[in-house]
Amino acid sequence: MFVRALLALALVFSVTPAPASGRADILGVVTQASDANLGTGPVSVGASIYDGDRLSTDADGAVTLRGGGAMLYLARQSRMILHSLEQGHSNGTQASLSAGTLVFTASHLSSLEVLADSAHIRAAVDTTTVGQVTIIGPKTLYIYARQGALLFSYEDETEVIPEGKAYRVMLDPPEDDSTNPSNKPADPAPAHGTNRRHRGFLLVLLGVGAAVGGIIRKFDNVESPDHP
Repeated sequence: MFVRALLALALVFSVTPAPASGRADILGVVTQASDANLGTGPVSVGASIYDGDRLSTDADGAVTLRGGGAMLYLARQSRMILHSLEQGHSNGTQASLSAGTLVFTASHLSSLEVLADSAHIRAAVDTTTVGQVTIIGPKTLYIYARQGALLFSYEDETEVIPEGKAYRVMLDPPEDDSTNPSNKPADPAPAHGTNRRHRGFLLVLLGVGAAVGGIIRKFDNVESPDHP
């Protein structure tokens, strides 16, 4: 009788669905916020950020958060949604940027991936990496690899953005775009450090302007003294 009761109990547990858990693990915690929103309401320092949460900033706003080996600084007039990102045996964060500027630090290779207009940006090597992604307009991005190289991917093509380089990225560029006024066939693999054309995107090498430096300096100011 005891054995039959035990088997019946095991059967009950095998067909009973597991109870739904609460919210997923915390992706990060807000460390600074000014004129910024979490979903439809204002966000304050100490707020926990979960999978699927949306952050946005007003005209003079900014918000910074830490978590999972990454630090994110969302500049003014920007919007992003955060998701949990499983990569092999480690968990990271995907920041889906839909407007504005995101500056980030990733402490290791799998800690962060930035998604902007269907393009993916992450650290190229497993080291501390600092970068900036700005959505300039439809199909146009600005990407700056301040510390460490960045790996840029769009559709089935990839390109490494070297440390210290900034590029204007045009997605799905026309074959006769203004960066190739002679209408000559573009070199599919230009020399290192020059403009780079792929079938799906074009990278135009830029200098690091004052506006970029200003955003980076603001980001530096919110980092803790023991930040690597």
